[in-house]
Amino acid sequence: MTLAQLRSAVRNFAREQSTEAGALFPSDNVLLDHFINSACDFVVLDLVRELPNQFLAYEDITLVANTQPYTLTKEWLQIWSVNKNVTGDSPNPLTYIPWHSEVLAQYTGQTEAEPPCYTIAGNSIYFLPKPASAKTAYARVWLIEPELATIGTDGPTKIPRIAQRLIPLQAMIQIGTMLETSVSTWAGLYQVLYKKVAEVLGNPIQGQPRLIGDSFGDKALYDTRDPALYDRNGFFD
Repeated sequence: MTLAQLRSAVRNFAREQSTEAGALFPSDNVLLDHFINSACDFVVLDLVRELPNQFLAYEDITLVANTQPYTLTKEWLQIWSVNKNVTGDSPNPLTYIPWHSEVLAQYTGQTEAEPPCYTIAGNSIYFLPKPASAKTAYARVWLIEPELATIGTDGPTKIPRIAQRLIPLQAMIQIGTMLETSVSTWAGLYQVLYKKVAEVLGNPIQGQPRLIGDSFGDKALYDTRDPALYDRNGFFD
């Protein structure tokens, strides 16, 4: 749905077509767009639980010698994995260490050419131990990325089209709350549509059975290199 279509849907639901000064949603669309952008954020937070791959993105981090914090350029909601991204090595996940458990990953002043661990402080990723040298695109960060804070004229770019129907309903829940009127009808419609969206779009691969988590096959197959010559799991690193 385009931004114009989202605006029209909310106006129709609210039975407020007037755009004159003093109307609920005047022609400048400032208040209307506020509710649309806010509703979009709420919808993303709901959908991430069922359709995380729809919002999955990645960013590579290049190590700088003796530099520990790295701030991602992308806005993110969750970090799924930080994988080693060195040519010729498996993209094994680096180990996450809570900041208060730093003692498990390094001693004061320690450096490492290829840090095996990381932690998060605020929006920054800290490699543990501190990188000893520069290394281009050493780590690939897989993350959950939200929609833009302000929806463009072409509408949302990550929320699937059918799920975009949730946005006007969520906007009406927030508008009704602002006006101190009952929102039970809108909340009920939202839940009905969300359930249908989650049931269908949340299970996109129908050609083979899938486990709740990764299967052993996902981890062990599809490697044509001779295991006698290639240390897949980095056991001897």
